[in-house]
Amino acid sequence: MQTQTGDDLIQRLLTHAADDAVVGPASNDLLDEFWAGYPVTNLVRLLHSGDDKLIRTGAWLLSELGSSAAR
Repeated sequence: MQTQTGDDLIQRLLTHAADDAVVGPASNDLLDEFWAGYPVTNLVRLLHSGDDKLIRTGAWLLSELGSSAAR
């Protein structure tokens, strides 16, 4: 199975925001990408999306990253 990059995962979330079957797994994969060094600043795309679900997802990701989100 081919893995997706952080950019791909964010685009997938933006495209399929209403689909829980996509959002959950993509969010977890994106969290792994952040832990692997994907820039946390890219969360701005979710946090400024205007979609309440994606804003909550972005906030959850930040909470999971803790102090490493400050980098």
